Amino acid sequence: MISSYCRKTKDLFTRPSDFYGEVLRQPDFKDAARFSAMTGVFVALGLALRELLLNGSPSLVALVTALLLLLMPAVMLAGVYAWTGFMRLCAGLLDESLPDLPLRLVVAYSVAGFLTLGLGFTLGKWLSLVFLIFQVLGVERMLKCSRWTAVVFVMLPFSIVGVVILLFTLMFKVF
Repeated sequence: MISSYCRKTKDLFTRPSDFYGEVLRQPDFKDAARFSAMTGVFVALGLALRELLLNGSPSLVALVTALLLLLMPAVMLAGVYAWTGFMRLCAGLLDESLPDLPLRLVVAYSVAGFLTLGLGFTLGKWLSLVFLIFQVLGVERMLKCSRWTAVVFVMLPFSIVGVVILLFTLMFKVF
């Protein structure tokens, strides 16, 4: 299971367009859900290792790691469903429709971009945005459309979420 996960992650990072072509030829959401859950486990382990190396107390880090190992796979899967639904909603605003299962596959495999969160500092946060690039390439392959169309389908929901977060941040700083 881990070797399959590592192979898929390597393929996703080195040749994402071909990877999505293979995945979309034989859609299997169970495999994509396992991949997403394993990504959650590895993100939890990476964050725990980073915290332990920086200055965390071992007992507190162990407790938080145990909680993360239990919750992160479920959070990743819930995020896949939520983000897929939100992307479909935003496509509806553009008077377009996106197929559910292929889109869910693209989102489930693109969460591999969050593996870099374990690097910490600003570098890990910025590198984790690679999940957007994975989604653009996957949507482009899924819809057989231009890259610009895929960018619109991926960046519109991301931009809306970003604006909402900025508004809430501004609201709490002002009041």
